[in-house]
Amino acid sequence: MQIADYFQHVVDFRVQRRCNHLLSDILGVIIVGMIPPGGFLVSSSCSHHITEEMLMEVITHESCRINRRLKLVHRGMQLPCHPIYLHMPETAYLKFFVFEVW
Repeated sequence: MQIADYFQHVVDFRVQRRCNHLLSDILGVIIVGMIPPGGFLVSSSCSHHITEEMLMEVITHESCRINRRLKLVHRGMQLPCHPIYLHMPETAYLKFFVFEVW
């Protein structure tokens, strides 16, 4: 799969909101084909349609499906200049994870 194919999947996802199917395809290819044990998977989303739980669920499912173990080494979110308002869950739109693959 080429970079243009990844971009097309992301565009399709953002337009059609097909989170689990598209993210599973992308993550499965990335984890299986490109990241050897000892490497790192960096995953992020800036869509408020994808919750942190949804992103983590897809990553966990795909790593189990291909028999790779992941260790979360960093979890990030937006800076204070992008505040999260508790009464507006869509303001918690930036999610960032770094996993060690083994």
